Amino acid sequence: MNAADAAKDRRKGRRREVGKQHVVDLAFAFFVRFSPHGPSGTATGGFAKFAHEFYAAVTGVDPDQHRGLDRQIRQAVMRLPIERERLRAQRKSVE
Repeated sequence: MNAADAAKDRRKGRRREVGKQHVVDLAFAFFVRFSPHGPSGTATGGFAKFAHEFYAAVTGVDPDQHRGLDRQIRQAVMRLPIERERLRAQRKSVE
């Protein structure tokens, strides 16, 4: 069994692209912390553009060749409330 088979969602039958999701999650965390703008889950929003460029910088792949990040971008944005709570907890621990 390879890693892709281990990551397969048995309920949906689709292999998860855990590598892509991890890179987009890192881009999301960076964007939330350092951008003055809030992320949106649209394919044309500021976060999507940033995520594509971040992915290209991390993987060395041309940004035009990996348009398949939209699903991972939407998944990352759905976790926004969790990220906000984590940031609040970090800020409170510093104070």
